[in-house]
Amino acid sequence: MPLYTVTFTDGTTFEGGKDIYNSKWLDIPDKPIKCLEYSLGDDSTIKMYNKESYLCFVEAKKTAITKVGDCPKCGSKAKISKGNFTTGEGKQIPRYVGRCTNEKCAWIGQVTNLKYCESCGPDGAQFIYFMGLKNGKVKSHRITLEGNKEDSKYITGDVTTRYYDLGKEHRGRPTNLKLWKRGIK
Repeated sequence: MPLYTVTFTDGTTFEGGKDIYNSKWLDIPDKPIKCLEYSLGDDSTIKMYNKESYLCFVEAKKTAITKVGDCPKCGSKAKISKGNFTTGEGKQIPRYVGRCTNEKCAWIGQVTNLKYCESCGPDGAQFIYFMGLKNGKVKSHRITLEGNKEDSKYITGDVTTRYYDLGKEHRGRPTNLKLWKRGIK
């Protein structure tokens, strides 16, 4: 069973990947989406219709220590490092940086498409965010994939639905707008 199914305004469909590590979100054709249906794995689904844009992404703390791929400069393996930068208001914000493991290369680049975020959720918690935008408001479903074993607040399988202004949809900050897929205007 796919993670999600997209129905386009022309009646064609697209099936997402089979697991969170290969969701196929970036493979969705650039066509207006009429409906996005997300599978909860127990024969139940969440559907969103007639939104202007759609977004689905995973956040998980424990997978951020894995390698992120090859260095674009020398081809050696790269890894994620976390640092903080200070905004003009003095607020500390985490920044994720890709670094080459080859000391002779010393390539460093900002990670802008980080699916698995080290600082996002509580230790061990994993979530899928399933969002739709209409008239400047984001409807966000957060599905708990794996709860924090020390904290009963996050129970596997829970779905939390919230509404946010665009730009405040992910823990009070914006998501990457390049990852949103177009819907119906």
